[in-house]
Amino acid sequence: MVDPLIALFYGLVITGLVTLFLWRGRTYLNRVARGKELSERIYIEDALKHLFDRKYHNTSASIESISGSLNINRNKAARLLVKLETLKLIQTQNNNFQLTQAGISYALQIIRIHRLWELYFADKTGFTEVEWHLRAEEQEHFTSKDQAEMLALQMGNPSYDPHGDPIPTIKGEIPPKSGMSLADLSINNFAQIIHLEDEPDEIFSELIGAGLHPGMKIQVVNRSPENITLSANRQKIQISPIAAANVTVADLTQKEEYQETDDRLTNLAIGESGVVTQISRACRGLQRQRIMDLGVIPGTRITAEMRSAGGDPVAYDIRGALIAIRSEQANYIHIRKLENTNDGRK
Repeated sequence: MVDPLIALFYGLVITGLVTLFLWRGRTYLNRVARGKELSERIYIEDALKHLFDRKYHNTSASIESISGSLNINRNKAARLLVKLETLKLIQTQNNNFQLTQAGISYALQIIRIHRLWELYFADKTGFTEVEWHLRAEEQEHFTSKDQAEMLALQMGNPSYDPHGDPIPTIKGEIPPKSGMSLADLSINNFAQIIHLEDEPDEIFSELIGAGLHPGMKIQVVNRSPENITLSANRQKIQISPIAAANVTVADLTQKEEYQETDDRLTNLAIGESGVVTQISRACRGLQRQRIMDLGVIPGTRITAEMRSAGGDPVAYDIRGALIAIRSEQANYIHIRKLENTNDGRK
């Protein structure tokens, strides 16, 4: 016969284990439910961004475009569009999906948050250009409207992100699309870059690798089926036609608007001096801060003193201090060369 105390003990143990199992089961199911809800919201917000982008560029959206943009299969894209219609965020007209006013407002809110984060990562961190977009996508779904306004206030309520895209206002206002594709710019015409498309990553990396950035003045000097050759910053740059299609430019009607009197610090010969006119807009974040911390600001006189055995870095006299700067940083520094400064040093 089983001792009643032992039976009670085992009964309590079994009851506790069952209770623990049920509690952990409910916790797991709640966690799964919350994860599913969050995942659905992220897909909804990404779809709204895609639909607004299509509307902004006067192109139509489709199940296929949603599928490709969100990297989901066609059936899931179709179910997502049905969900958006149920939420009254879109309406279907002649097989075209149009955002409702509620859908436009929601999309602009997410786009505002995304572009504020992109600017923050560009100006306040050391992340590379390719990382700005990816990290902004991670943050946009977890940032409240109030948090976004604190971020905007911290950065002085900016109007444009680092790629040249307008940041929607808190009231949901955004200027209409302007400019033309670099791929359509005629040979010998002058223009200023106003926007770089940051997707897909491979194309954006090509543009960044070529040194292109918003604000840069360029001229198309040659065109072939394989390459478009640009003249910019006294250099020749080659990019593919598909990359050029991801660049928006504003036409410069007068050659005088294009002509640049600035040179680059990298073009100073040993013994030559120049006065800093600006730091390139392509230099942002911690890298820009480091250059300025060296005393490199507009008006600073810099003299190239000596070159390392490998040719890079070069030592420059900056405000009486000898500072080595590598060419990748020196190329961001615009100068005006001073005449008759070379004393023949090698």
